[in-house]
Amino acid sequence: MVLKLSSRLSVPISHHFPRVSPRRFTFFILGLFVGLLFWNILDRKELLINRTCSKHAVSPSVQSKKHSDVSKSRILCMVNTHAKNYESKAVHVHNTWGRKCSKVIYTSGKKHRKLPILPIRALGRERREKLWRKLRLVLWIVHKNWLDSFDYFYRCDDDTYTMVENLRVVLEESSPTDAFIMGYRWNLSIPSGYFSGGAGYIISQSALRTIVERGFSHPKCPCDDYYADDYYISICANAVGIHFREALDRDGRRPLFYWNNIKYYFTEYPPDLNGTENERSHIFWEQYDDGETKFGPSRGHVSFHYMDAPMMYIVEFTSYYLRPAGL
Repeated sequence: MVLKLSSRLSVPISHHFPRVSPRRFTFFILGLFVGLLFWNILDRKELLINRTCSKHAVSPSVQSKKHSDVSKSRILCMVNTHAKNYESKAVHVHNTWGRKCSKVIYTSGKKHRKLPILPIRALGRERREKLWRKLRLVLWIVHKNWLDSFDYFYRCDDDTYTMVENLRVVLEESSPTDAFIMGYRWNLSIPSGYFSGGAGYIISQSALRTIVERGFSHPKCPCDDYYADDYYISICANAVGIHFREALDRDGRRPLFYWNNIKYYFTEYPPDLNGTENERSHIFWEQYDDGETKFGPSRGHVSFHYMDAPMMYIVEFTSYYLRPAGL
């Protein structure tokens, strides 16, 4: 008897073995592949930022004030969500990576029985056009209640999956007393660029203090409603002299990413190694300021965007629970 997995692959099955459905076999191979991928990502020895590589090193001001113990960095995760996404997205963030933060809050207008919601009462009806007003309110409340309780403030979306352990490694050479924002920076629109909200960005304690106390009242900081809150927060931060940091791993790759580049490993075709412009920009390739193009995700990857609930659980299981024997 022959089990046909695809038009190209046939596997003979002896009558001595039980039947295996194509669906189960496919999920087994998928899980094994993702497990091996994330086992590499979680290998801490491979995650550490190369401190000796001057080409990709963080600034001297950050290096001179190294946080003594990266595992003790206090990180408040602020997950942007709304009531319609509680069950389809936010709950799954909370079931997977969310609780690995020092504290996690979900920013929205309505309470939820399971989620620690930071209610934004003054927002009224939530709409996409109000995202910038919402972020200003969130940062003001966080500044008032938790500024001195945390070293770093990580903002992301409810369809972002974050490897919190790797986020701590990215911050290893940083200090909360340095006023900086770190994330995936788009070199577009404004001279300093702006940080992707979907990839997630980190605001240091000093930067949050400066943005709330001086940035929001600065004449260059926009006050109108707008959906691109990541763009506007970057304008405000730049206006008051906040340093923009882009953490790179030792291979020079960006560990925070604005796209779900996991799913493209499971397409029916291999990546074109010549790389079309679209592939370089959105899937496999990354073009860097030095003109070099690199293939594949960072081994110290921190964030993936546009992650649905099933993929979050697959990544969670293969990263934290599945341990192949002998590895």
